[in-house]
Amino acid sequence: MGRITALLAAVLSIGVGTQQSERIDLGGGVTLEVVKIPAGSFEMGSPAGEAGRGPDEDQHRVTIAEDFWIGRTPVTRGQFARFVQDARYRTEAETGTSGGFGFDGTSLVQKKEFNWRNPGFPQTDDHPVVIVTYDDALAFTRWLAKKSGRKVALPTEAQWEYACRAGTTTRFSSGDSDADAESIAWFKKNAGTGTHPVGEKAANKFGLTDMSGNVSQWCSDLYAAYVAGGGEQGPMDKPRRVLRGGSWIKDARHVRSAARARNTPGSRNADNGFRIVVGEKATVVAPVPVPPPVPRENPPPPPPSPEPTPRPEPLDTYSAPTRTEDSSFIPVGCVIFFIVAIVFIGIVVLLIRRSAMSRRSASSPMMHRATPRIVDDGFWFDTSGYSAGDVVTYTYTGRNGTVTEQFLVEGGPQQFIYTGVRPSDIALGMMIANQMNQQPMPPPPSRPSSWTSRTERDDPPRRHPPAY
Repeated sequence: MGRITALLAAVLSIGVGTQQSERIDLGGGVTLEVVKIPAGSFEMGSPAGEAGRGPDEDQHRVTIAEDFWIGRTPVTRGQFARFVQDARYRTEAETGTSGGFGFDGTSLVQKKEFNWRNPGFPQTDDHPVVIVTYDDALAFTRWLAKKSGRKVALPTEAQWEYACRAGTTTRFSSGDSDADAESIAWFKKNAGTGTHPVGEKAANKFGLTDMSGNVSQWCSDLYAAYVAGGGEQGPMDKPRRVLRGGSWIKDARHVRSAARARNTPGSRNADNGFRIVVGEKATVVAPVPVPPPVPRENPPPPPPSPEPTPRPEPLDTYSAPTRTEDSSFIPVGCVIFFIVAIVFIGIVVLLIRRSAMSRRSASSPMMHRATPRIVDDGFWFDTSGYSAGDVVTYTYTGRNGTVTEQFLVEGGPQQFIYTGVRPSDIALGMMIANQMNQQPMPPPPSRPSSWTSRTERDDPPRRHPPAY
């Protein structure tokens, strides 16, 4: 009964619009507004009968334990430009040779000239920024954290849906029908050929706008299936990051509160953006001043210290002879023995490590012998000797040192692997040895016959871009 009462009180407080908001100064006359979202519990995901639901939306109860602040809108082009100018930052679409996926008037296509400054359609500073990768979004959060002195991050998937629903349980925060979506979202039916300025559609009960539609928004979570009852996630089909909200090129079903999407972190599409969450302001406690002592007139002299009582010498006192040599003297024999012991231990450790490496090599699959063709932002992988669906582990030396990642082998003789930088020292294998020797790969989750492929779920444009 207490939980129901608390939930009703939270819904009532949402309805009267009591949320606090605050503007963070980005410098140069640019600000970013955040809204405080109260802690609470909600049903994450969608009920079995919801129209347009996906098979990865199993409903489960999630508790948001603490209040948090979230951007009233997605990060805008003007706010991102302030970050780029102040941090002298270049996005991944600008530093690579392939560019981003912009709009050519018909669909999203990849060209060198497409980046956040030129997505293929006109934008102003009030439009949400697009063609930003997951790491571009993280770079913005690190810059803002340093500038504001507060914790800044991308929202978790649970935080995002909780903020989007704002106490509602319907398909959209505005209702259940596709027509209800038009009041809160820019999507395929009403958006036209690009994004729109943020804040033009109605806000939800938390005062947030563009939670649905306009741009899909990066979340901090890796995509995986829900585990019923706990809000936790299970095995991934491929390392991808979650995107929420749908976008201007998506159908109404993709802008539902529970709708989920995912993409590789290096994706740079003209319908992908982000919003942020920030921590509370640091509370500075001023020290309490201590008044100086008040001097007394003619203070009394301090009492005399008692004379120490001399201790009598014991009758039978033995004094050890004093060494005149250096007390740190160590016999030469001990030094030689110590050196020999260290050498012996080193040889034993080396032999053990070589033996372990030999055993690991025997139990590990052979590394791929074909030399990958390296380009500025990744490499082409020869799939001969592999089967579609194999999990391939690869290591390479990147901008920040050695990186180990995985990908699924797809059909065709060659496959492009995106790294974001020109990799070197690439090594390819079938599996990480520990995974092969200890943990079998989990079987893929069963899919209903209505879900024929990820491509159909993601509602691509007429010419489907490979970043999806």
